[in-house]
Amino acid sequence: MLLDDQDDFLRDYEIKSNQTFLNLYEIIRQTVKLQSNELASFFICDSKWRKKKEITLMDMQDETEVDSQIDDDDDEYRKPQKKLPTFIMEKAKIKDFIEDPAQRMLLEYDFLNPTVFYLELFKIAEANENITYPICVKQAGELIQPNRFSDHSVPTIEDDELLADTLDDDEPDELIDDDLASLGFNNDTKW
Repeated sequence: MLLDDQDDFLRDYEIKSNQTFLNLYEIIRQTVKLQSNELASFFICDSKWRKKKEITLMDMQDETEVDSQIDDDDDEYRKPQKKLPTFIMEKAKIKDFIEDPAQRMLLEYDFLNPTVFYLELFKIAEANENITYPICVKQAGELIQPNRFSDHSVPTIEDDELLADTLDDDEPDELIDDDLASLGFNNDTKW
């Protein structure tokens, strides 16, 4: 498992084919130190990383097609898109979704502040009865989370300062009247 923008990050996992995507997600969550309160989805992809099926932590979609939309880039009408076939991690067994010996998958974690992991099947081997699966067999690098609340935040004006500035306004009312007049208002305008 790799991250696109973090070269030193790597995880290799072994999992039995009859285990579920929830089993895989839990070992990933534990070894990468992801929080358990965020939504996530696996996507089964083709060889060019195009999404073909979604395997989600919990089903939050309705049964309708995605609405037709205007493409913001070129304002052209787009045809309705059918939603991806969706499955639930708890019920989706690994063996039911492996379509290629080098099967590619994405794991999208935290939809509000997304992190995308790239997974690719490396090999299919016999399970060792002395090992409890799933297991992380290789680990390098730590996930670098962007600091959402840094100490270098924009300075804020305290409410008391703002109120004091408003009350101490030395600007004469005539200037405000001139500003209103330039916008087409006059003193006779009724509010």
